[in-house]
Amino acid sequence: MHFTDDASYKAISSQKDWKFLASLPPGGNEFGAYFTTLPPDAPRFSARTRIPKDKQIYAFAFTGHQGLQPKAGGKGAYIFWAPTDYLVVDSAGLNGTRQQYHGVSEALP
Repeated sequence: MHFTDDASYKAISSQKDWKFLASLPPGGNEFGAYFTTLPPDAPRFSARTRIPKDKQIYAFAFTGHQGLQPKAGGKGAYIFWAPTDYLVVDSAGLNGTRQQYHGVSEALP
């Protein structure tokens, strides 16, 4: 999943294929696009993911982790990243689409 704020949600969801832009997050993290497998109601979600509250409003959920790497250290069990922009294509091929949900994070299935 990828969590974000209103402006980024509108930009990403306005496209058929979701493009998550790489950036340099605070806290000494590497430049990249970041994702988590933790749901927003996981114990200590904010502390574990370091996602600011204003970026927890909306969520994008997708299957698979093609091209993503686990974050170094213990957080690699639930945080993944790509060193460049990350694209999740909306293709209804034989295996269906990777895109599963986008909207308010509180309504995640």
